[in-house]
Amino acid sequence: MGAAGEPSIASHVTAGATTEAAEAVLREHGADCVPIKPCGIEVKGLDVASTDGTLDPQVAGALEVLMAAHGVVLLRGQGRQVRESNVSGRFLTGKQQCKLSECFGAHALHSTHAVHP
Repeated sequence: MGAAGEPSIASHVTAGATTEAAEAVLREHGADCVPIKPCGIEVKGLDVASTDGTLDPQVAGALEVLMAAHGVVLLRGQGRQVRESNVSGRFLTGKQQCKLSECFGAHALHSTHAVHP
């Protein structure tokens, strides 16, 4: 277990997990994967906003495998039409972005920009 009783990263990603297994997990959760040329992969059908930025640990693990294999994972059209910090658009709120980032790595916020609360 990690900090504050959170599961460690090892519980998200099985050693030796393949991209095929990761894509199968995402399909089980209603998402499809589409390769992006020249590199990367787009995940369609995953609605991060509906869970307020939190991902099922299996989904987070699958995305980590795909990030390692493809370098870039794109989740287009996430969020709702909102206005935050005088910016209008369709995006995850700051809170949702923080929750999403906590699904990966050490389950803690980390910013090299030192701008997050």
